[in-house]
Amino acid sequence: MSEEFVNRVIKLGSQTSGRDKLYRTFQYGSKFLGWCLEQGSGDQDLIQKIKALERTLSTSRKLLRLGKSLDMLTGALKTIHLEDTFLQVTITLSKLNQALYLLIDHALWAHRIGIVKANNERLTTLSSRFWLATLILNLSRDLYELMNVVNNAIDVYMKQREHRHGDSPNGDLVRVETNLQFNENARQLDVLAFCLQSNKPIVLDLVKNAADLFLPLSSLGYLAIPAGIQGLCGLISSLVGLATVWDAKLKLQP
Repeated sequence: MSEEFVNRVIKLGSQTSGRDKLYRTFQYGSKFLGWCLEQGSGDQDLIQKIKALERTLSTSRKLLRLGKSLDMLTGALKTIHLEDTFLQVTITLSKLNQALYLLIDHALWAHRIGIVKANNERLTTLSSRFWLATLILNLSRDLYELMNVVNNAIDVYMKQREHRHGDSPNGDLVRVETNLQFNENARQLDVLAFCLQSNKPIVLDLVKNAADLFLPLSSLGYLAIPAGIQGLCGLISSLVGLATVWDAKLKLQP
């Protein structure tokens, strides 16, 4: 076992976000596993233990997220100054919605452990609505950034093709030759594949948000999604989130 791996594990465990992502992975993994066992007529005692583990992890995660709503509000104050208007609006509104979602989540945690009495169903519905709005805004941002990356790469590729029939290269075209390295038969699909491979943070964020989208849609009753599919979607998004904590280079900024 390498020293770098051990250091990464220690760093992951020392971060609140790392523990949250780890708990979330086991939470939705338990949900998916429990559903699979139910479909296969598994041991009922084991199934109940797995469901209890899922509930415990869910409550633990709510405790870990206490105060995170303030971080979202602070982040919104920073992103409101972004130069790109679309990113300014989507990212800022996303953080504000997430702050409200987490604030309600704090109230749900207090209700669950018996500190306060609240309308659990109403708060859960309201929380899901803010979560859904957050995911829609995040997906809009992901698609916008990915579209810009692809369009820019296609423009550069088309210039490269024109240059191959021209006389002299310029700085941009030399950059294309050295960075993109498209051959004479390259197609726009090659450009798209290159963009996806070269912009992993955007792609991973898109996958994470797309997988999470089914959870509030199911919670609000807009889609009838089996518990197993919910668990699988949550597991996929959790693994992506865990990867971004493990390797900060995979995390989409800001």
